[in-house]
Amino acid sequence: GCAQAAAPPTAHSPVGNDTYTIADDHDSARGTMSSYDGLVGKASHTRAVHYQRGTWWAVADVIRTDRPRRIEAFWHTHPNSSVTLHGADLTSAIVQAVPAGQMAVIPADRSGWSVTIVAAQQPPQYPHYQGWYSQSYIDCQPSPTLVYSANITATAVFAWLLLPTPTVATIAAGVAIEAVTSTSVTLRVRVGGQPDTVVDLDITE
Repeated sequence: GCAQAAAPPTAHSPVGNDTYTIADDHDSARGTMSSYDGLVGKASHTRAVHYQRGTWWAVADVIRTDRPRRIEAFWHTHPNSSVTLHGADLTSAIVQAVPAGQMAVIPADRSGWSVTIVAAQQPPQYPHYQGWYSQSYIDCQPSPTLVYSANITATAVFAWLLLPTPTVATIAAGVAIEAVTSTSVTLRVRVGGQPDTVVDLDITE
């Protein structure tokens, strides 16, 4: 895939008030990136995030494209974390942090993804730097990174559930894409025996 370009170098105005929401029980935000090194044709990535306070995060990714593409989604972890794949098709993941803490990464459409775990990748052996953690300038450490890859033929929508979980058993959770329009995505989140939560995310570019 193409790496994000180092642009824009400076923000000249704050983000618009219509790009985020802060409420008592949740926060949400969205943003769009369309500048990529070596990109042929046109493509953009819009990400919308809903944080159900104290419980979970739901994420919607929209890839708008004028042609078929191979896409990659990355989930970066801390160097002290271990990552294992779960589920019948090994597309969900458990990130175990040291000394304590655990996070499940659960994609909505699990059938189309191929998943690998990488660390410490750098040119010339690899096309891009990947699998690194930097706490301060110049300092870097290898860190496990989940790489989800898929082929798309046109504009596509993907969704994720990020669930803090004390045990692997509570991975009995998921997120489903209920509806998509040009400006919104509706997600249904299921966590254990709790009632489903329906979330509408703004995906306006």
